[in-house]
Amino acid sequence: MAGEKENGKSPPAARPGNVALSTLAKAHLECIAGPDKGKTLRVAPGTTTIGRDPGCDIVLSETAVSRHHCRIERRAEQWYLRNLSSNGTLLNKKPADDVLLADGDEIRVGAKTRLRFAIESVTLSSTGRPQFRRRTGAPEEGEAPDEAAEEAQETKPSLFQRRKGVFIGLGIYLAAMVVIGAVVGYYKVIGPGKVGGGEVPIMGMDDAVRPEPGATPLLIVRDDSQGPWVQDLKGVRLIPATDLQSGKAVRIIGIRQAIDVKFLEIKKAPHGYPYTIDEVNPTVGKQCEKQALELYRVRNLPDKQAALFGSVRLFQKALAYNGGRGYFEDSSVDRVYRLALDELIQTIARLYGNAVGPEEKSDPKRAVETYDRILKMLPELRNPINLNVSSRRAAVQARIPDSK
Repeated sequence: MAGEKENGKSPPAARPGNVALSTLAKAHLECIAGPDKGKTLRVAPGTTTIGRDPGCDIVLSETAVSRHHCRIERRAEQWYLRNLSSNGTLLNKKPADDVLLADGDEIRVGAKTRLRFAIESVTLSSTGRPQFRRRTGAPEEGEAPDEAAEEAQETKPSLFQRRKGVFIGLGIYLAAMVVIGAVVGYYKVIGPGKVGGGEVPIMGMDDAVRPEPGATPLLIVRDDSQGPWVQDLKGVRLIPATDLQSGKAVRIIGIRQAIDVKFLEIKKAPHGYPYTIDEVNPTVGKQCEKQALELYRVRNLPDKQAALFGSVRLFQKALAYNGGRGYFEDSSVDRVYRLALDELIQTIARLYGNAVGPEEKSDPKRAVETYDRILKMLPELRNPINLNVSSRRAAVQARIPDSK
């Protein structure tokens, strides 16, 4: 019984004569648990990024889900799941890094969200058009029109065919505007910012590599002994470590990574920066957790500018003392930690943007005041954010008349 085998997740039998089956196959995700339960999410033909960030292809609402948690890649005729989060991704209740996906697989992200991966196969109608159906045999919503209706529809020119020249001209104009806007935006926001006596790279949200002066930073995927793997619109490529040593490629530490303890430990930061814990001690971890909650409650008081950052660091220290896992077993504590972490990242990113704007508009006093607010919020002197902000502040301060 073919239907029973398919429901039992046995591989479906090949459809005779349908050579386009694997090429035209589609996939989607069904959210079976979590805040987004009941939603059906389409998987893109190439790469689909999943996370909380609004820029992801599939945006999930659970706070325990990372901003860029995982992604699904279409390689040749198969789909693969790749983890992007330090909190990990589970496939069928097992940790997944870069694994092959099959129809019916269950993906777990965050604390509660579970997604079922479903592959849709395609059959060809008598007119040669693809008709997509789920592998379970369930028909698509609505039946395909009969041949007579299709032929009648084909004889009538579409709006695009009647106004083809207008649409093409409009498309070329919009494409040109997008390119011009991207170039202007890059030099205002992403491009190198020359302040005072030299260039101080403008930080982004994520760790990046600028391969040469003036080039758009590339998102780092992972590191190895040769150098960092980075990703751009053309795919993934390797930046040699020698380019970083010679200065041909410049590494830009992102705000998100500079606050992440695991990131700092991976980069072999000096001992104690912000700390290195080799001992599992739940008692000390509980004390750190309690202090973190107390600091979070007073973060908005006038003389507690550094309370939010201190709260996040104590939460991370508590996790380290509890064995290094990436979440708290108490869901209420874990929720406060996620809120504090997001609030800290977003606040620093907002203040940083508020300082860079006046700096470029020749309002150095306002820029210096905003940079000072960031330094008070994040007093960790060797943190990449503190180092970057201090450099920018000093360069801007030198442009203020009568400044010492």
